[in-house]
Amino acid sequence: MPLFATDPGTGVDIRGKLDKLADLGALLRRHARPSDVVTRYGGEEFAILQPRTPLPVAEAFAERLREAVADYRWTAADPGRVTISAGVE
Repeated sequence: MPLFATDPGTGVDIRGKLDKLADLGALLRRHARPSDVVTRYGGEEFAILQPRTPLPVAEAFAERLREAVADYRWTAADPGRVTISAGVE
C-alpha cells in the first residue's frame, strides 16, 4: 500500500492509479530487452531507451508493447481501460 492514498489537492482516492502505474512499469520491464532502459519519466509517463536499435526494430517493439498494454488484464482497484501512445525516434 502506498504511503498516501489520496491526492492532496483533490482528496480523490488514487490507489487504483498508483497500482496501474506499478503494473504498467512491470509490464514494460517484462517486454524490454536486458539492454533497454525502462524508467518513469514524469507523473504518468515512461521512457524506454533502446541503445543501438535500428528504427524498424524499435517501431515493431512499440507496436508489440501497445498491443500488450491493450490486452493486459488490469487488476488494480480501478479496472478501467489503459492505452499508451509511443513515439520512436
